[in-house]
Amino acid sequence: MRYWLIAIKNSIPPKWVVVLAPFGALVVAFFIWFLFGGLFFQPPSAKQLRHQAELEQLQPRTLHGDHKAQYRVGVILRDGLAGEKNSAEAAKLFQTAAKKGHIKSQYALGKLFADGTGGRQDFVAAAKWFRAAAGFGRHRGAQFELGNLYFSGRGVGHDYTAAVEWFRRAAMRGHAGAQFVMASMFEKGWGVNRDLAEAFAWYALAAKHPSRVRRHQPEADPAGEFKRMTDSLSRLHLKRGKERLRVLNRAIKKTVQK
Repeated sequence: MRYWLIAIKNSIPPKWVVVLAPFGALVVAFFIWFLFGGLFFQPPSAKQLRHQAELEQLQPRTLHGDHKAQYRVGVILRDGLAGEKNSAEAAKLFQTAAKKGHIKSQYALGKLFADGTGGRQDFVAAAKWFRAAAGFGRHRGAQFELGNLYFSGRGVGHDYTAAVEWFRRAAMRGHAGAQFVMASMFEKGWGVNRDLAEAFAWYALAAKHPSRVRRHQPEADPAGEFKRMTDSLSRLHLKRGKERLRVLNRAIKKTVQK
């Protein structure tokens, strides 16, 4: 068998080898792709196909200045809902809509700058867009993020008092993460006078939505903190805390309904 192969090899003209080499390389490359790439290729899911169809429908509207369409396409590209992520293109769409006053785009753009996704990390720019959405737009997520920037002194001056103000605004609009932070601020006396009854009330609010709290602080245990606070307070402090909780519940309900 070995001699037959040698004979066949010697009978092939060298020019044929040169001519057929590229074709042979293509055959080998296809075989490798089929063996390895083809085996691991995953066709688009039904969800991805729906988002691809949504993209085709919305993209013409983005060119005509539809801010809602620009935001939605930006979200799809940022999160890779239709396939691969494209944070850079998402940032461009968010910025176009944000400059025209679209609140959700302002918040989304602030998050991209804060996280450094789709470009450079820029806390000054993040603070600018969070403030735009948090002020006039009263976007509770932007209010919370702006509070975080003041708390850590990134992009703005380090200021616990300003941080508490923005956390309070978000908390009063039902932001569970901000409610948990407010409890900590009052317990520790950061930016406010230390008030354990007030801390109890905010922990009680945050404990109702532990999963929402953990979106922003994965290690947080609002229910555990609430129990710890409840067990440690005197009867007088507990009474005051429960009274404060009733007042906050009514106030938050009114604020959220606005």
